[in-house]
Amino acid sequence: MNCVWTEKISLLIDGELARDEAAHVETHLAACPACRAAHAAFLGLRDEMCAYEHTPDALAQRRALENI
Repeated sequence: MNCVWTEKISLLIDGELARDEAAHVETHLAACPACRAAHAAFLGLRDEMCAYEHTPDALAQRRALENI
């Protein structure tokens, strides 16, 4: 991707932009195919991560916490 808006797209998805800045990024998305593709990729990755079910091993978790 050659556009410098990647970080702002990530912040938009995470809801971390002020309303006016989010509107500015959304306007850019409407005009930039590369950013629309990046936006779709970020959303797909987020969906995959949310769908991942992980049941931690209680013993491994306890050992990890002891090492902190």
